[in-house]
Amino acid sequence: MADRVPGRGRNTETGSNPSRACRGFAACAGSPAQTERGGHGLPRRRLPLSRRGKASCASWTTASKKHAAVLVRGDETGATSAINLLAGHFPNLWEPGKQFPSLEEIRYDLHRFFSLRSRAGQASAALYHLDRWAKEITQSSNGAPNISDVKAEVYVELADPGLAGFVQRQLRQQLKVAMVEVKTGSLHAGTQCCDQNPELHFQEPGYPFHQAAPTFVDDLVIPWEGTRLLKAVKGAVPHIKPGQNVTLIARVSEGPEERQKLVSQLSQILAAAGADRKRLRVEVLCAYKQGYSWLMDEIVPELASKGVASIQIDFAKDADPTGVRTMYSPARWVQELYPVDEMLAQKLSIPLEKITLNEFEPSAAGGPTYRVRALDAAGNVILNREFTVTTAMQPYNA
Repeated sequence: MADRVPGRGRNTETGSNPSRACRGFAACAGSPAQTERGGHGLPRRRLPLSRRGKASCASWTTASKKHAAVLVRGDETGATSAINLLAGHFPNLWEPGKQFPSLEEIRYDLHRFFSLRSRAGQASAALYHLDRWAKEITQSSNGAPNISDVKAEVYVELADPGLAGFVQRQLRQQLKVAMVEVKTGSLHAGTQCCDQNPELHFQEPGYPFHQAAPTFVDDLVIPWEGTRLLKAVKGAVPHIKPGQNVTLIARVSEGPEERQKLVSQLSQILAAAGADRKRLRVEVLCAYKQGYSWLMDEIVPELASKGVASIQIDFAKDADPTGVRTMYSPARWVQELYPVDEMLAQKLSIPLEKITLNEFEPSAAGGPTYRVRALDAAGNVILNREFTVTTAMQPYNA
């Protein structure tokens, strides 16, 4: 029965010494109905049988993890040992208690080890590569490498104090050379910061903070984006002809007050350069939630005194025609509007239910990200506008 029951968890068998035979076992108590359903079709894992007192244990959970079940099958000795193990140790392996590692913690430690996210896993990978390179050097020199000195550097999340000495002994033995210089370092933030900033120091049980030489020190001065915007516009104004119609569209990560100041400054710069004041249009919206900024900063002032009775907002479904994006949501553009419906209702004094949001499929040739349509009480169209969000593709490293 047990080896046919689909489930999620682990499947094992135990004998007369359950504390050793059932290492790696995980299970939860459940109802017979859940057992008959077979764990809702979820996979299970298996461990080899022991020789004495055999029993099979299968466990699984539902996708929501609200229900779990366990099935124990075997001879009397094995089944009794398995049930005693579960009752006395689960969710721990050996010593029960929160102070001892649980099965989930052990699983997570193994995940971090093999995915090279733990210091032990990173150090093991480094030792593997050093061992392979040492063997290649020895083989290429017919077992007698002509090496005078060796230098090796190993960097892990948190370097153990004894790691450098261990690597040094390994290389000396493999390469038959006395002069081996090994440097190890920690990559975790706060392990190489200065003594003057104790709030940045990293420390944990077994790893007290100790001062180390920073890998590099560099002071960066990043100018404010508003300053860079003003500088860019000043550099472009010589190309403006007297009386020319000018439209400037900009996005910055600033609040409404600061963006309004930028609009005033940019308008003065462009007008002084010869742009037609009557046809001059400067738009500075928030870069993070452009659709929300457009509706609140531009649409609301235009509708403030026109007796709006209802508003319909259409948003494009976020699609990836390139097929290269790995991080995106089809509902991105409506998510970035939150909570614009409540804000519009408050600013324009209209019922919240009179503001609707609808998704539309974007065309292959592109098109607007948002469309807004405002009606009066008689159903007449007061305003009909479109807006396209400005985006830029950026590489992402997970």
